[in-house]
Amino acid sequence: MAPSILIVEDDLTFSTMLKTWLGKKGYHVETVGNCARARKAISSNNFNLILSDLRLPDQDGMQLLTWMRELQINTPFIMMTSYGEIQNAVTAMKLGATDYVKKPVQPDELLKKIQEAIESASSQASVNHKSTKDKKEKSSVSLTNNFIEGESEVAQQ
Repeated sequence: MAPSILIVEDDLTFSTMLKTWLGKKGYHVETVGNCARARKAISSNNFNLILSDLRLPDQDGMQLLTWMRELQINTPFIMMTSYGEIQNAVTAMKLGATDYVKKPVQPDELLKKIQEAIESASSQASVNHKSTKDKKEKSSVSLTNNFIEGESEVAQQ
């Protein structure tokens, strides 16, 4: 099944161009023009990636990212902006953005970042699934531990 991407962008021409281009690259793409519609789409669908503009008509991409992380929606999130301010990039990364891209975007660079984010999230999900299974097995043996437990063979010994 093709990975799905939600584009949150108020520039209709740019979002249509991205949707068409990513569709040709094999992605299923939906577009919305503001945070309210993005929240609705995110709540009702499981996207593999969110590609959001920083400045939107009703709120900004930072507020959307904060809302997602508060609800523990850990979908990879790439922030795009025409305003390449370092402070915005730092803030976005601290809030949990996967990456930060300055417009105009370089298509090959954006595609690489999208692929990396989706691959990283899917490998992290499989690690978390295995880790959850291991933790359930271990919890039946020991009650609660108040320390950080490593996963390597040496740490397990």
